Amino acid sequence: MTTPLAAGWSRNGPPRDAGGGVDDTRWNPCGWTGGLQAIVGGVPRTPLIILLAFLCAGCASSRTHPASRPSDAKALEKFQKQTGEYVELHHKLESRLPPLAGPAPAAQVHEHLVALADLITSARRKAKQGDIFVSEVEPLIRERAQTVFASLHGAQDKADIRDEQSERSLPARVNERYPEDVPVSTVTASVLASLPPLPDVLEYRFLGRHLILIDVGARLIVDYLPDVLPR
Repeated sequence: MTTPLAAGWSRNGPPRDAGGGVDDTRWNPCGWTGGLQAIVGGVPRTPLIILLAFLCAGCASSRTHPASRPSDAKALEKFQKQTGEYVELHHKLESRLPPLAGPAPAAQVHEHLVALADLITSARRKAKQGDIFVSEVEPLIRERAQTVFASLHGAQDKADIRDEQSERSLPARVNERYPEDVPVSTVTASVLASLPPLPDVLEYRFLGRHLILIDVGARLIVDYLPDVLPR
């Protein structure tokens, strides 16, 4: 099957003007409006195409990952401190429970995890939204996620996330166990790459439009950011 060419292209490469140079008025791969021929004039065709591919990749990358600001480092440091403290609490409380020996039966594993969730919920009985998604990091996470959703493949990311969500409308509440009978949606690779890394035990998920932080072992909603997924 022959792949159709973009407008103005031939089998010999991008559209060219009467002098044989690249016609930058008809082909603007990264949204540039002029000056392309002046930059790359005289470069052989194949290296030229490779060069432009790298340049376009750089453009896409800069749209997906906004430039860091000095305040970002401080916000991320505080977020990592909060997630680290939560993980310490998780391990401390789990150590109080009888250890699971070898490949334990599913019922015993479930009982262990429910008991762990109860201990964590009790220890964090005063926890509220924003305790871990602190105010300093919230705008950074929102900005990075929205940059991904506004990118070339953002609509597909959003569709993929929605496809894996339950049809049931579930509220996001801190310290509430995620229902056993409801599948946990995934986070696409591009969205995940834009978010701050997490320690073991914690994962990002979407519940409706909310970005939740879930303790995957205890199946517990640790914190959430409302309305991160666009409508």
